Amino acid sequence: MSLNQNKYSKNNPFTLKQSNTNYNYHIINEGFYPSNSKIYYTLAHSHSETKYKIPDNYLVQTSWGREKSQHIIECEIEYDLDGPVFRIRFNENSQHYVIESKEFLTAVANNYLQKKNPNTNAKLSGIHIFGLNATDTKRSRRFSIQISEAFENKIPKFYNSFDRPVLQKDIEEEISQYIGKAGYRRVNDILLFIIPGLVARNVLNVNNPVINIHISGDGRNVGRKIKHVMITCTILDDISNIHKADSHHTIILYLEGENYKMLQKSEFFNNRTSQTLNLPPPGHLKVPLLPMISLNHYVSDELHIMLRIWDCLWKLVIQELKSENRFNNHVRAIINVEMQRISVGFYFWQDYVQSWHYTSLIEDDKEKVLCDFNFEVIFDKERAILINHL
Repeated sequence: MSLNQNKYSKNNPFTLKQSNTNYNYHIINEGFYPSNSKIYYTLAHSHSETKYKIPDNYLVQTSWGREKSQHIIECEIEYDLDGPVFRIRFNENSQHYVIESKEFLTAVANNYLQKKNPNTNAKLSGIHIFGLNATDTKRSRRFSIQISEAFENKIPKFYNSFDRPVLQKDIEEEISQYIGKAGYRRVNDILLFIIPGLVARNVLNVNNPVINIHISGDGRNVGRKIKHVMITCTILDDISNIHKADSHHTIILYLEGENYKMLQKSEFFNNRTSQTLNLPPPGHLKVPLLPMISLNHYVSDELHIMLRIWDCLWKLVIQELKSENRFNNHVRAIINVEMQRISVGFYFWQDYVQSWHYTSLIEDDKEKVLCDFNFEVIFDKERAILINHL
C-alpha cells in the first residue's frame, strides 16, 4: 500500500504530544473492537498500568520528526486465528518495506527503527506509534464535530437568529484567550450607580458620608478548564440584603487559578503591588495584593483557610500513594467508590500527556471528605487513624 496522503479527509489529521514528541495521526480505518472473548489488550502502559484495547482492521498513518529525521509510516492491525498481527509499512530509498510481528506493538515498532537506522540505540513506544491511546481522542473529536454540525443545523429552527445560543465548547474557547488577564471596575463607579437607591430606601444617610464596604473574593472552576478568581464588593449598611447575590458587585474578574504567584503577576495586581514597598508587613510572608486596604481591616475567613488546608492534605495523600507506587487503577477505583459512598462527585482523568488529574471539590464536598472519608480503604489502620486525626 502506497503512502498517499490524498486519501485522507481534511478533518482527519490530528496531532498528539506523547513523551515530548509530536505525533501526527491520519486515521485511514478505525476498525472495530472484537467481542470480549476474542479481544486482546496491550501490556500495562508505564506506571499508570493502563491497558489499551487492540482493534481489528485498523489502519493509521503516523508521522513525527523533521527533515532528515522525519518518519512517515503506516501502521496496521489485523486479527487472525491466533490473535492480532501488527504491521508497519514505509518507504526508504525508493523501496517499499513491510515489517510484521505477532508479538508486541513495541517489538514491531523497534524492528522498524532498526531497519530504518541500524546504528540507533533509541527505542519507540508501540502504543504511541500505532496511536492506540489516541484513537479515543480522535473518536471524541469526531463526535464533537458531529454534535456541532447538528447543533448548527437544528438551532435556527428553534431560536431567533439574533439570539442564538452557542455550545459550551465554543464559550470555553472564546474565554480561554483571556486567561491570565484581569478585568476590573472602579468601586466609585459602582457607588454612583447604587447610592441613589440606597438613599431612597433609607439605607444610607445623606448627612453621614461614611459608607461601609465589604470586599471579598473566591476562586472557582468552570468545568475542568476555566479557572477564575472573582472579587466583589457589597454595602454592609444594607444588612437586610447582604446575603443576596444582587447585592454583591464584581470589581475584579481574573481568569486564572487561585494562586498568589499567578495573581501577583497579573497586570491589575502587579501595577498596585509595584507601587508599594516589595517587603511584606511584619509577621507576613508576602506582600498584600491590595495594599490600599489597611491590614487592620482584613478579616480572616476561617472556613476558607480550612478548605485550603484540605487541599494541601489531599495532595499529600495522593503524593504518598505515588511515592509508594500504589497510585494505580485499583487504588483510584477504590477512592472513587469511597467518594460515591459519601455522595461526593469525584473522578480521576488523564490529559493528553497521560498525566493524572482529579476533581476540584467544592466547599461542602471537602467537608464531607474531612468528616466521612474512610482512609482505611487505601492505608493501613494505624496510618488512616493518624490522617483522620489531622
